[in-house]
Amino acid sequence: MPRKVDAQARREEVLDRAFPLFAERGYHALGMRELAASLEVTTGLLYHYFESKPELFRQAVRARIEQQIVRALARLSGEEDRLAGLLGFLAEEEAELLQTLRVGLEYRHADPEAGHFIHEMLERYERSLAEHLGLDPATARSWVNLSLGVLTRRLLDPTAPEMQVQLQALTDLAPGR
Repeated sequence: MPRKVDAQARREEVLDRAFPLFAERGYHALGMRELAASLEVTTGLLYHYFESKPELFRQAVRARIEQQIVRALARLSGEEDRLAGLLGFLAEEEAELLQTLRVGLEYRHADPEAGHFIHEMLERYERSLAEHLGLDPATARSWVNLSLGVLTRRLLDPTAPEMQVQLQALTDLAPGR
């Protein structure tokens, strides 16, 4: 008797395992056949769940970002000083955030139409910050932009101070801190 497969769980597993492959090998260098072989599935299974490589990639990135947001909110829920909690989260997740940024930048370079998707993902981070830290949208956008700037600097210059150090220096400049 054929075993029953939880299609949603299988799809989520593919997305979760695909993201590190894109991060390691690069969006452009990784084809569906190589993805399937690395994931130990058939290309048919990939195309059953995802119309194309760009769709699989976007959904893998979206899933990863949602996981990051869930972890950030869990970290912030136990903090009285939510800004300190955010800085702690950014420090703890710096390596994964760098990986997400690197993958997003490569995708943007490989696909001129990627700008809309990247904009959507950045807005997701901004909305989460605004809602859960009680920030106005402009301030949340500024925090995302500052974080992106620090992460970009870390990508370009591995000798740059760690994210937490750089963002703490900025918060120390804020009035009343």
